[in-house]
Amino acid sequence: MWPKGFQIKWFRNSLLQKAGSPKPHRPGFGPTELQVMQNSNGFYVGTGYILPDGSEKPYTIEGDYFVTREEAMDMLERMTGKMNEKLLRKYIQMTLAEARRADKEGVELPTLENELQSYADGNSSEKPEYYITFTAINKVGVNPGSDYNTPAGIYAYPLFPKTVQQLTSPKGSERLPFATQQPFISILKTSAGANLVTSPEFTLSEQYDAMKQLYTQETVERFGLSGTSFEDEVQKVEEAVAQGINPITAIMRNSAIYEEAQKKARKRPIDLIWLLTKMIAGGSPGAGDKAAAPIGKWNAILRGIGMDAFYDRSTGLIHKNEPQQAIFLSKGAVDVVKTFPNTLTPEHMRTRAKQAGEW
Repeated sequence: MWPKGFQIKWFRNSLLQKAGSPKPHRPGFGPTELQVMQNSNGFYVGTGYILPDGSEKPYTIEGDYFVTREEAMDMLERMTGKMNEKLLRKYIQMTLAEARRADKEGVELPTLENELQSYADGNSSEKPEYYITFTAINKVGVNPGSDYNTPAGIYAYPLFPKTVQQLTSPKGSERLPFATQQPFISILKTSAGANLVTSPEFTLSEQYDAMKQLYTQETVERFGLSGTSFEDEVQKVEEAVAQGINPITAIMRNSAIYEEAQKKARKRPIDLIWLLTKMIAGGSPGAGDKAAAPIGKWNAILRGIGMDAFYDRSTGLIHKNEPQQAIFLSKGAVDVVKTFPNTLTPEHMRTRAKQAGEW
């Protein structure tokens, strides 16, 4: 006689289990995706574990505690790069309610253009207070997988009145050159305490200080440069300094990397440091893929000598095709002031121009 179903189930349940966490019996059991949870300490982002009987118990805590569920939902959105469904629904409801209230009261809600204009100030000859960046998701962060021959970082444009004019122009020749088609736009501000290096104001004295920080055994060990030609040059420099030679003179006499960077750099101190750090990271001073350096290591070396961000005031330091832009080398170097859906993409502006008969 064949065993009946309940007998097979009993037999399976009676088998000894292997050590470790039990595997899910069927889809739907086991660890959950990240979600907002709550315990006696407050709200947090974590995971649950679905038990065989269908019940769920707390499993992991993936961050800090928050006072409100909304704060935890915001953190969940940042961690996953997508807006939680409940938070998205609430955001839409709040937006619609605000629009209805404004309509009843005869109040015109500010457009994205108005919002940007309210932060735009100064001109291209000044250091900006605010910047804008464009992203594919509702999140601002360093992209470690960039294909460009520049350090990993958060790239942004200075937010001047002229910037808003360029962003709202339907003509491609007048628009900002890069990333304006992305669905999100964020207003940024340099974090308090972050060292923003400005080109071309960077001085010769600052160049020498940076060179002395670079040519040390600490740099070699910290950034995995053992066994490279740079380590050999550092040893020669340190031997020369031990004999009483000035550190800068020792670098100029003993470093082929410095000599090549110095030949290629334009006559601004910041250009030399930009190329020097790129070459130390493993790149060459030219342009193109063959000259590229590991962008993460290049980023780390720049931060290692105290440089948190760069603002290029029309010198083409960061990229020759975008002579006026900024790069923040870490999320900690920048504060996100506001983020909006980008309704000023090239496609939006062309459509608006056609409707107005201007295209």
